Amino acid sequence: MSVSYGGDSIVFADGSVQSGGWTGMKNRIINGAMLIDQRNTGASVTPASFTYTLDRWGAVQTTASKFSVQQNAAAVTPPAGFTNYLGVTSFSALSVGAGVHFNI
Repeated sequence: MSVSYGGDSIVFADGSVQSGGWTGMKNRIINGAMLIDQRNTGASVTPASFTYTLDRWGAVQTTASKFSVQQNAAAVTPPAGFTNYLGVTSFSALSVGAGVHFNI
């Protein structure tokens, strides 16, 4: 399929035009079903300053070794209807201070 972009419109190979407010690719979640984990093949990962976990998903923590991320972590109950998920397991309690953050 051939697609060209021009301003606020998109022209498809068949000549049809979608203009004004085209949002086809905005906020697209890739690997949202957590099916693919090529880097870690299901192993637990303790993120550093920035670490890829499951494909297209990264994790950051400013305080080292406080959580781990894993595809289908055994300690995490999966959401209803899902066979794969990104599980986050906390290692210990922490009083979060200014400048401390944890991101997925």
